[in-house]
Amino acid sequence: MTSSRFETGGPRSDDEMPIPDWARALAKVGMYVLGPIVLYRRAPIPTDRTLDPFTAEDERALPQALRDYVVAAEKELAAVGFGAPLRVASRRDVTLDVCFSLLEHPIDGALGTVSVIRAKPRNRLTAAVSFLSSFANGAILATSNSQSIPRTPPLPAMQAVRFPSISDAAELYDVHRFRVAEFRRGAVHVPMTRGSDPIAYQLRESSRVFEHWVRCGYFRRAGENMIRKTHGGAILSAWRGMFPWRQITEYHMSRKAAAVLEQRRRARGEGRTPRDDR
Repeated sequence: MTSSRFETGGPRSDDEMPIPDWARALAKVGMYVLGPIVLYRRAPIPTDRTLDPFTAEDERALPQALRDYVVAAEKELAAVGFGAPLRVASRRDVTLDVCFSLLEHPIDGALGTVSVIRAKPRNRLTAAVSFLSSFANGAILATSNSQSIPRTPPLPAMQAVRFPSISDAAELYDVHRFRVAEFRRGAVHVPMTRGSDPIAYQLRESSRVFEHWVRCGYFRRAGENMIRKTHGGAILSAWRGMFPWRQITEYHMSRKAAAVLEQRRRARGEGRTPRDDR
């Protein structure tokens, strides 16, 4: 499969128009002030967003590499037992266009998502695969190959590990199943399903995340069915993507991922197979 990150735009002009080091440094310092201002002034996010069926027009609008990514991921996940995908799109956010391929594993009770996101207005494209499994103690294991740095606090029950170096969806799911099997040693696994209405399920989950952001003080209510960044939320969200917080986050994320992969390698090397979910 292709990489989980894609970017579009014109060619870089650094070589054609060299920028002095002092100017680069000044620009970076300025972003500590400008970044939060930009985020604070962004349009509110609708909390009553809808998900629409992914149309042929939506598919044609995707770059070929992204179309290939989604199709390849769906095929790889079908090969390891996932059911037929449901493709949907979200278009109400003025800063993002999002397309999802929603999948479920009928035996393992895991939820899978292949996501393609276009961040406007710079037309930056990203794609990723993610999986969720839940437990009776309230914990939710999340495994993905997203390369994005989190800008908002995760849900308290979420135990997420990211593996941006794993582009193959089936291999990523194998890592997720290993995490689930290991976690089951101390907690009861509860199969997940989106039920008969996957779209309604996703919308409920989105509402839960929005409520969490408001409780954490990153967002505030801005009229009916709208939220927008608070001053503190704008500052923290912007700074999370800058030095040194970005590097600290990346370090901890890579450490967590490496620990899981090493544990998996040792389990296989010792001939021990984690308990099957089925």
